[in-house]
Amino acid sequence: GEMLVPAFSQEEYRARTTRLRQQMAERGIDALLVLNEGNMNYLTGYEGFSDYVPQLVLVCQDEEDPWLILREMDTLCADASSYLPQSHVLSYPEKYIASSQLSAWQPIAGLVRERSPSGCIGVELSGKILGLKGHAALGKSLGTSEFIDADGMISSLKAIKSPAELTYMEQAGKIVDRAMQVGRLAISVGARECDVAATIAHALYAGTPEFPGGTSRSPLVTMPVGSPGAAPHLTWTDGFYKMGCQTNFELGAVRHRYCCALSRTVFLGEPTARSRHVHQACLDGFLAA
Repeated sequence: GEMLVPAFSQEEYRARTTRLRQQMAERGIDALLVLNEGNMNYLTGYEGFSDYVPQLVLVCQDEEDPWLILREMDTLCADASSYLPQSHVLSYPEKYIASSQLSAWQPIAGLVRERSPSGCIGVELSGKILGLKGHAALGKSLGTSEFIDADGMISSLKAIKSPAELTYMEQAGKIVDRAMQVGRLAISVGARECDVAATIAHALYAGTPEFPGGTSRSPLVTMPVGSPGAAPHLTWTDGFYKMGCQTNFELGAVRHRYCCALSRTVFLGEPTARSRHVHQACLDGFLAA
């Protein structure tokens, strides 16, 4: 297959880091540890499914490009997907993985201190891989437990979209429209719920003739059917469709991490008076907005 290429230009990635460094300066942060996997991708283009082990992006005030710090085997993912040169992709040995005596935060802290020997450190403290033990190990290895909470800094940057980002979102919108249509048409008496879900999943991944769909770190299809229909965020069951079933679809199509969501309710047969009332209320609110 073809090599992965970053979703954006080097100039766009660097512009994001520049804006982030401006925020860091305003808060007195000399070095920032970015732990959120989506934020790591936003800054570097890194695409590895590897956030079940310690990893981060290090941003320093005096460097144009950030550093990726990964487990050793995942550096190949960075070479394949990130815009960063190899000199900015760092790693720690595999012996730190799943060890009861060693913590990967120890070598990570060493790599951080080599590039930022002193100064104030900001950390995305809600990073799911950090945890209580990780926080303690990182603080001990860095020689400080006084971190500035950097949660939300990158989210504020993401609020303003570039033309390239908007293009990906528009493409995702076209994909999710198509997926909803094929899912609706797949529903019939006797159809398996899983087959309807598979039809939708195929449309979400196949995309359109012009551009393919992408993948996500979250489920792309939730579709409670029947009596659980009032409960959100459930998936399909082992069941079959029968007359009178209501399905609440919540779908998400993705293009290079940019998701467009779409929700619709499909009733097999004649909707109840209550369903018609709820539909009209939702429609009136939508049109009024």
